[in-house]
Amino acid sequence: NLTMLGSAANLIVAHAAENEGERGLTATTYSKFSFLPTIVITLLGVLVMPPIGPNWSCLLGIAVLLAGGLLILAAFCYNACCRGASVGEETGVTWTWRNREAMGLFLVSIFVAGQPLGPYEGAWLTANPFRRYSPAELGELNAVQQVLVAVFQPLLGGFVDGTTWKRSLVVFGSFCAAASAAIGVFMPQSFWLELAAEFPQAIAMTLVPLAINSLTLGVTESGFTQQVALNNVGTHVGTVICSASMAGLSLLGSRSSSSSSGSSSEATETAPFWVAVPLATCVLAVVALPMIRYSKIDHRRAAGLEDSASPSDFRAMPDTKLGYEVLFTRKAFLLSLLLSFLFNFANMAQLQLLVQEASALLPGQAISYTSAAQIVAHLGMLVSSVVVGRMADGGRKRLVLAACLTVTIRALLTAATDLWWIQRGGTPWLGLLPCEGLDGVCAGLWGALVVLLARDVSAGTGCFSLALGCMQAAFSAGAIASSTFAGFLANSVSFGAAFVMLAGAGCAATAVAAILPETLEEEKPTQNNCDVRGSCCTFASRFWPRSASN
Repeated sequence: NLTMLGSAANLIVAHAAENEGERGLTATTYSKFSFLPTIVITLLGVLVMPPIGPNWSCLLGIAVLLAGGLLILAAFCYNACCRGASVGEETGVTWTWRNREAMGLFLVSIFVAGQPLGPYEGAWLTANPFRRYSPAELGELNAVQQVLVAVFQPLLGGFVDGTTWKRSLVVFGSFCAAASAAIGVFMPQSFWLELAAEFPQAIAMTLVPLAINSLTLGVTESGFTQQVALNNVGTHVGTVICSASMAGLSLLGSRSSSSSSGSSSEATETAPFWVAVPLATCVLAVVALPMIRYSKIDHRRAAGLEDSASPSDFRAMPDTKLGYEVLFTRKAFLLSLLLSFLFNFANMAQLQLLVQEASALLPGQAISYTSAAQIVAHLGMLVSSVVVGRMADGGRKRLVLAACLTVTIRALLTAATDLWWIQRGGTPWLGLLPCEGLDGVCAGLWGALVVLLARDVSAGTGCFSLALGCMQAAFSAGAIASSTFAGFLANSVSFGAAFVMLAGAGCAATAVAAILPETLEEEKPTQNNCDVRGSCCTFASRFWPRSASN
């Protein structure tokens, strides 16, 4: 499990929850905070607060720190929106954050961010009074969820492209998230029931983001990059608010149980009040959806086709060739799939290897080391998010090259630090800065660029969501391969050898990025120069004929 994404942090949280009961749930807050709240609150938690989360005397201070962080996020949001408005004025169509659909997407992104249980599920399954799950069982649940998400990405992507019920997909995904949360928290007695709950959870984790990105493309005539940035800001704001709320409610549940039972050992295992937060966000996401008016959605543009006078007409182009057939013959798309795999192959295992090595050498500082890694990484993500918002409309390739070069340099610096410093008796803290500082840069760049690349390479095919789903599936496959091979090499040879192998994968990703054409200049096929049948609804109709006909 230590070689998988998030497993090291999840095991630490599970161990804390096993020893401390439900109060361990508050510790997971630290792993979900973003941007400035991550920096300040994690430092406060490491240096000042008790080992398992805050007490009531600290809540006011946390609220003040959160307010300051949200103000900084709002400033970033305003800056991105102002740039988006100026871009719109140059093209003749003004985009502004005051637009009803823009604010609707922003609010939906906030609420959707709080739907997944994330690390709280593992902590609760470890600490609940009905059945205590072992790390092996938690690892099996996590592995099943990852495989399901990877499989669902391209399948549901084609389905999203081929339906006009995109808002209904968000509703259905929210319902799946609520059902999974309810089963995971209130029915932990059966392992097989928990395993079955991973199915709706995987649907929600896949379907809702795909539908939101498709709606973003469908309602945004200009400033798509700025709207994607605004959605990402909403995701971070929602994560901060929901994490703080869940931490406070879990502490409230522990104290109320303590006062009723009179025994602290029993009080820490009951009253999962915190589950009200993900359940409430599922409802609020549905309530906010009407802000995105159906009449404003251009379904041709949402699927990656050109604008038309009749947005609901999916078959406006000659039906001599399917859109997804054109997509899978495009060099830029195939290179993007390979690039997604290689990038995550080079990136995924680096933090896990570094944390695993540091935990073995400094077991008493494992939590502090992991927290510091998050702080440094989020600083890099903050910088790279601003860079993408300002530079992506000037060309994607230079930013893709920068991300691939950064992940390669990161692996080489970490390997050099391990070989010539850590293995000679030096402290692992020295490897933290190059590894996690550059991690924030490359991961922040890629997270924003992948949606833009999918839009570019699928232009004119009607397969935007299918392209995005395939790229995310390749990204997930890279994560699995990276964790497997790097973990085996670290155990059989050394950590330094594993980092060198990851650097080689980074070099391969850089080479692919070098031959990747500038996707922003991809020519959109028209009726005069391409025989494309207008939409991936023809792909969806083979599996969901009623939805495609609608």
